[in-house]
Formats: sequence, structure tokens, C-alpha cells
Amino acid sequence: MRVELNNELGEMANVMTALAEFSSGAGLEMEAAQAAELVLDELLNNIITHGYLDADQHKIVVELCVSKNVLQIIVSDDGIPFNPFEQEDPDLESSLNEREGGGMGVFLVKKFMDECSYQRLEQRNIVTLVKFLA
Repeated sequence: MRVELNNELGEMANVMTALAEFSSGAGLEMEAAQAAELVLDELLNNIITHGYLDADQHKIVVELCVSKNVLQIIVSDDGIPFNPFEQEDPDLESSLNEREGGGMGVFLVKKFMDECSYQRLEQRNIVTLVKFLA
């Protein structure tokens, strides 16, 4: 499945609807479907909120595929180059008041997915996520 959206937070609902339909049609277990929803919400929110230096309209592409007990999610955008997986994990030992803001979302993406990778190709950020299915 392939979904394109503009860099507007209001368009995320369309992606989530398409994800629910995909998950049902692909027979994804609830755990995998919920993990996909969480990571897409986080990544798309970050791209739309922080990924662009202008107010122009940009296309973000989400691709989902299930093959041989593997869910693959690819998110690509033409925003500023940014590898979310280079960021340090938040310090979970310190109190909420002592922690620096940010970073929890990407941490959750890494925890809910089995593989996470980033590359920059043809002026696009490409995040590939893999979840092994039971």
C-alpha cells in the first residue's frame, strides 16, 4: 500500500484510516497494527512539525508491505536531511523534570520495531522500519 500526504497535521488521519484498512486486509495481529500506528504517528508528526524550513506544500510518502511474516514500513520526505536514529536515547533513569525535551518518540519507534534504518537518496529522507510478525 502506498499513501501520499501533504505536510499538514490534518492529513495524518487519512494515513491512519488507510493503515487500519491495510492492517485488516493483511491480517495483521493487533500488536503489529498498533505498533505501526504508533510509529507512523510519531514519524509523521516529527516530519510535518520539524522537517521543513519553508511553509510550502511538500509530499510525504508512506509505503506498507507484508511479505513472509515481515511488515515493512517506508516513510520518505523531501525535508531537511535528518537521521532520527543518530539521536541518543533519552535518559530513562532521571526524573521527568531533569530530562531534556524530545527524543522519546524516536526511542519508542526503535523499541516497537525490530529494524530501523535511514538513508538520504535523491534529496529525500528515507526511513525503513521492519517488524517481524508471528
